[in-house]
Amino acid sequence: MIEIAMSTLACPKRTLAEAVAIAEAAGCDGIELRTGGVRALELACDPFLSDESKTRGLLEVAGLKATCLATGVKFDSVVFPPVVGYLFDTEAEVRQAKRAIDLAAQLDCPMVRVFGFEKQGRETYKAAFKRIAGRLRLACDHARNTGTMVVVENGGDFSTAEQLAELVGAVDTTLIGASYDVALGHVAGDTPEQMTGFLRSKLRLVRVKDRGDDQPVQVGDGEIPVEPFVRQLERSRWSGPVVFEWEAAWYEGLVPIEEVLPIAVRRLCDWAGLTKGAMAVA
Repeated sequence: MIEIAMSTLACPKRTLAEAVAIAEAAGCDGIELRTGGVRALELACDPFLSDESKTRGLLEVAGLKATCLATGVKFDSVVFPPVVGYLFDTEAEVRQAKRAIDLAAQLDCPMVRVFGFEKQGRETYKAAFKRIAGRLRLACDHARNTGTMVVVENGGDFSTAEQLAELVGAVDTTLIGASYDVALGHVAGDTPEQMTGFLRSKLRLVRVKDRGDDQPVQVGDGEIPVEPFVRQLERSRWSGPVVFEWEAAWYEGLVPIEEVLPIAVRRLCDWAGLTKGAMAVA
């Protein structure tokens, strides 16, 4: 069954307790915990700033699932100098991912979101692909026996569902899956059918947001065809979380998430064919 979750990117200045309360009040099934890493201070609700048992307790009381620990980790940094550079640290990104995996395991969170990203400078796509896939494999190995997995989100040189499927397939482990950002995939030229067709069983999380005049707007009110993508998930009988992302951390002056989220949840439920979507759709 499709589940609806809120990303805490919507609550940059709220505590984790406040973010959880907002998601619960809007009728979400889960919450995606956005993190900037161990020492990051950009988000007041960053799970690295809270005690793990306290976070689990907050979610349990609210009846919410920890859907995903969403990092910004990428695996595309180059080794420099090309040969001597291998004598130095080449796995900083892998270590960041491992720390996130450890935290996710303590939070009973099933997924850690990362990115592959893009070739650097004058290198070939093949060389970048090999380097990124190799580092992803190391991160996935760390997830073994933790109860969590790594999900790679489309972006950079892996913006389409086909490109993302190729990267995930190259890592070739049950500990990796795909996280698909509908807005980015649409801009890259994907159709709803390509999303589900290329990613198939590897699709573990879908991210939705909408835009109008280069600003975030309510889903269904902007230029991104969120509804056809969500309806395609329902038609293909896909089961997993659809995460609503309200980018308050990146844009100032947005409508508060408390005003946006209830409508977004109702619309997403309606498009996904969920029973609680039977309520009036605003």
